[in-house]
Amino acid sequence: MKSIDPLGAALRALPPAAPPGDLYAQVARTLEARRAGRRWQVPAALAASILFGWLLVNQPWNGRDRSGGPADTPLATATTPAPSANDELANLQDYSRRLESWLADLSDGVPRDGRNLMAAAELEDLVGLVDVQLSAARSASESLPLWRQRVALLEDLATVRSEPFALAAEPARNGAASPTL
Repeated sequence: MKSIDPLGAALRALPPAAPPGDLYAQVARTLEARRAGRRWQVPAALAASILFGWLLVNQPWNGRDRSGGPADTPLATATTPAPSANDELANLQDYSRRLESWLADLSDGVPRDGRNLMAAAELEDLVGLVDVQLSAARSASESLPLWRQRVALLEDLATVRSEPFALAAEPARNGAASPTL
């Protein structure tokens, strides 16, 4: 009498296993799709930075007359008194507050590159160091260069933090899917 092995019979009844497709070709296509999606990231980041810088320069708090009127002529510039240190200090403090509120409103849910995270952390540390120096400043003449430095650092931080938004918007404009990392 033959013993029937149910497991052996079940395994023999299975269809033959098909080998997987060409895995190398699939990986190559995936990598090429990722590279194609990243080709526009650097130009998009550069364009976003230029646009951000242009917007910052053309804001009303920079003290320029954007009407193209007499304040743009060399004669009017030469006869117009330079803003006082206190006025410049007040403008820098106001601009700093606006940048801080804008940075606070940025979404933290956006995926960020590790280099951007490191750069943002470094810039935040530098702003903190300038704040410490500002707390020790005794006069407007001591604090004015520090406020200029603080605003420059905040502008750099705004550029670093806004880069993921520009990069995330770029593939959608080209009709391509956002690459996954």
